[in-house]
Amino acid sequence: GLTREFDEEGRPEWERHFINGKEEGTTKQFYPASGALFREYKYKNGKQTGFVREYFENGRHKGTYEAVDGVLKAVDFEFSSSP
Repeated sequence: GLTREFDEEGRPEWERHFINGKEEGTTKQFYPASGALFREYKYKNGKQTGFVREYFENGRHKGTYEAVDGVLKAVDFEFSSSP
């Protein structure tokens, strides 16, 4: 099922899905100060797979990584949060 984790101030930190005790589907990590989306991860049978998408705090896409054998490899990456 869906699990949400919050900091002491009630801001979201993580949103994860579990099936039979293993992470499954999209996991989201949030910026601590604002609660804005920081990263999205994909899991299958408890293992990170596919692409990880990272965002600037303003919501603009920052970068994409590919999970290969447990190692993240950059696919594309932006260095500025401005369009």
